[in-house]
Amino acid sequence: MKESRTRQVLLWGVPIALLATDGLQALLVGDLGNGSIFARHIYPLERAALFQLGILGLAWAAFATICRFGPGGREVLARVKSVTWRLALSAAVFCVVGEVALRLVFWNGMSFGRHGGPLVARFERDFRLNRFDGPSRGPDCSAPKAPGTLRVMVLGDSITWGQGVRDEDDLYTSRLGLLLRKRKPQVEVAALARGGRELIGHVEQTRKWGPELQPDVIVYQWYVNDIEIGDEQRPAADRIWRRLFVHPVLVRYSYLWFFLDYQADLLLPQHPKTYRAFLLENFGPGTPGWVRFETLFREWAAAAKALTPRVLVVLFPHLEGSTHPLATIHDQMRDLCRVTGVEVVDFVESLEDFRNDPRTLHATPYDAHPSAEVHARLAEVLDKRLVELWPRLFEPE
Repeated sequence: MKESRTRQVLLWGVPIALLATDGLQALLVGDLGNGSIFARHIYPLERAALFQLGILGLAWAAFATICRFGPGGREVLARVKSVTWRLALSAAVFCVVGEVALRLVFWNGMSFGRHGGPLVARFERDFRLNRFDGPSRGPDCSAPKAPGTLRVMVLGDSITWGQGVRDEDDLYTSRLGLLLRKRKPQVEVAALARGGRELIGHVEQTRKWGPELQPDVIVYQWYVNDIEIGDEQRPAADRIWRRLFVHPVLVRYSYLWFFLDYQADLLLPQHPKTYRAFLLENFGPGTPGWVRFETLFREWAAAAKALTPRVLVVLFPHLEGSTHPLATIHDQMRDLCRVTGVEVVDFVESLEDFRNDPRTLHATPYDAHPSAEVHARLAEVLDKRLVELWPRLFEPE
């Protein structure tokens, strides 16, 4: 269907544009925009670009043709050209000024959650990555394991990776290593983290790196989106400007376009089904989604416990202001851990004094991932919980 429509645009766009050669603009937009031999071979464009520019060329050519042969059309066309040039000039000035202003305001970049883009790239330009698959951030440890060394392997997603936290020393995995080494200097922590990594990825990482690291303790940071195994589609609102062929390039390189895209998506109505409703509907007890996750989690637990009997799951909550709307899923996860013989620490109560203050709870004003202060609290809670569970393990020699 798309190919036939594009072909029609290519066939009819050029002659109509040539017919409307009252102005050079009609010829250029109608001819080049519709993918003439020059456009296709000297400067090849994707099919979406050809189709979208083709529609624009046809529209302009048709308008120019009507104006050329209609009564008073030349005056109308002249006024339209004048207004068009003024609007184009104003838009160009706005874009230049806006781009420069945002590059000055966000000189060191900014984190925008799961969004990529030029501001995020600048924010992350000095990140230090470890050797594990990901890219992964956080402490590393060399192989082979030295005698007397105590190793803690931490698995996680964007929270463990430290989305929104600029300094690796502020990550909870780094802080946890410092706290544990105060108790026992021989402790090493290895962080295997990646934003968006689902449980199937944690299974693969455990099997790949576990035999080499030989961990004495395994910590798995769990978040509610880990119950998605890949088949389910999150609800997302369709934004028409994201269909433009120039969008992928602009959102990658332009501060202004990236920022406007983010703000517009935030201000416009979202998908009728919220993410919370999506999770509760698709991952309640007995649903196919939950059964798939439970099966995979049992597989991961078996792989982890084959490496060490000391396995701890950290339940990081999905918070909306002062509420915990997905508590039922947390209860399901807690029960599943108990059934599989895995220890649990729920981080809900530890965030009590952060809940009503997004400035300390969130990493940045545009990123709801945990802040460096929350990472510090998580490290403290984990340190106490590990010593509480296995006190002899962390006694100094």
